[in-house]
Amino acid sequence: RGRLPISPSSIKRFETLGILASWRMVLRQIRVAIFPRKANSSFYRPFFKQAMVSRFTQYSGESSSSDHAVILPRLADGGHKNATAIIVHGLGDSGSGLAPVAHVLQQAIPTLRVVLPNAPVRPVTINRGMPMPAWFDMPDLPSDVVEGRTALGDKRVEMRLDGMDLSVRELEEITEAEAAMLPSMNAGETKAIFVIGFSQGGAVALSSLLRRAAAKWAGCIALSTYLPNEMVQKACLPGNDENVELSRDAYVRKNVFVAHGDVDVMVPPSLMKHTKATLERLGFQCDTRLYSGLDHSIAPKEIEDVITFLQNVLPEASTIH
Repeated sequence: RGRLPISPSSIKRFETLGILASWRMVLRQIRVAIFPRKANSSFYRPFFKQAMVSRFTQYSGESSSSDHAVILPRLADGGHKNATAIIVHGLGDSGSGLAPVAHVLQQAIPTLRVVLPNAPVRPVTINRGMPMPAWFDMPDLPSDVVEGRTALGDKRVEMRLDGMDLSVRELEEITEAEAAMLPSMNAGETKAIFVIGFSQGGAVALSSLLRRAAAKWAGCIALSTYLPNEMVQKACLPGNDENVELSRDAYVRKNVFVAHGDVDVMVPPSLMKHTKATLERLGFQCDTRLYSGLDHSIAPKEIEDVITFLQNVLPEASTIH
């Protein structure tokens, strides 16, 4: 009611245009990989289907590649200076889609091992139920998720939580495997583990930040993303074993980097301000950056700032003695 009727032929044309758009983005990425990038060009755009990947297999920290993750070994063994970055991709992408970003990070920090997990393929409601790699279903827009227009018990919230809980557990599993291979950074349980998430992957990273397992992280980097309101509600429930209060003094609370483009139409930049305010209310200290002219993508200057952030947390990570 109140909507224009859509004929089957119109739907068919819409689907055809979607396929053509997907191939157009693939060809664009090939062109960008071959020719030099402009200053404001993106490294990667996740909201187009790029590859179909298998569902999760059991993670193995020793594997170099699997259906679950692409693993890039560190370029140099720094012993106690070794670190790990877990990079979580966005909707419709795969771990290999962020491999170019990972290579740039490793050139600056050769002791950095990079794990790029793959999301399982699932139908995504907001994309007309089209199956694609996704960490969780999206029945509504990110602005609805952040600004509290839905709450625990809402059907749309439960649709998200089913996939979100699974993805958070998978991220915790990777954290445990990587932590077992790294020395502690301080007297506590903190290891040199950084979780970097873009878009939907950033929502998973920020949601995991509220869990006790994040106490083993050295830092969290959230790019063009948001913190789902229901994950805050769930983490703060009385009696929750994974309650955010359990890790309030964790080292990671001092090392959170949140960045966004000021012309992002997929995830509006206002959501970064909301996310920052929520995290600070929970006791986190956020380093935030807003990039002029940047849409829903990752820019070279942004990666430079990420490298600086990593090197500040690990001041000797880029130097092998």
